[in-house]
Amino acid sequence: MTGIFALAALLAGAAAPHPPLPPYPKALRCAGLLVAAVKGSDLVSPEARVRFDAAIFWSFAAADAGRAAKRPAAQVERDQRDAAAAAAPQLAAKEKTALAELDSCMKAVPPLKPRK
Repeated sequence: MTGIFALAALLAGAAAPHPPLPPYPKALRCAGLLVAAVKGSDLVSPEARVRFDAAIFWSFAAADAGRAAKRPAAQVERDQRDAAAAAAPQLAAKEKTALAELDSCMKAVPPLKPRK
């Protein structure tokens, strides 16, 4: 997963202006929900690829928010793993709250430009 972060960091440098950082707990929850939602996915369907992109977005948002909150990078990584582990059974059980939060997180992702 660290390789994904490095690649995305490289690509993010050329991106358009960033939206304001969400609070760390919200970014962390969205990152956890989306990572849990794509884990084990085949990433072949368009919906799965959109969720994968959203998971990367929220993972970076959580890392940025963690950095802004002066959290050590290793702690942010642990927090993200823990958030995904906590979200996985909630999504598997189709808990209404978790599904609503997942939907909200997906809607909050700004439009991502496709690669040319």
